[in-house]
Amino acid sequence: MTTWQVKTTENQLRKIDKAAQTQGPQFLVEQAKMTAVLLSNDCDESLTKKSKILYDFLIYSPLAEAEDVSFERDKSLTREVSI
Repeated sequence: MTTWQVKTTENQLRKIDKAAQTQGPQFLVEQAKMTAVLLSNDCDESLTKKSKILYDFLIYSPLAEAEDVSFERDKSLTREVSI
C-alpha cells in the first residue's frame, strides 16, 4: 500500500496518477489519517462493472419472465426448511 501526504500530492499529482495506473490504488493521508484513495480509471471500471453484470443477469435472465417461478418472500418468523 502506498500512502502520500496531502501536502506532497499538491506538487506531485502526475507522479501519483502514474503510480495509480501502474501500481494500483494510492492512498492520501493527512495528519496520520487516510482521507482519500486515487484509483486508475481501469480499476474503477472493474470495481463498478461487477454490479452492472449482476444487474443485467437478474433483469435479462430467462427466469425473469417465467410464470411458474415465485419471487415472493415468506414473511413468517420461522419456517420449515428441507435440507
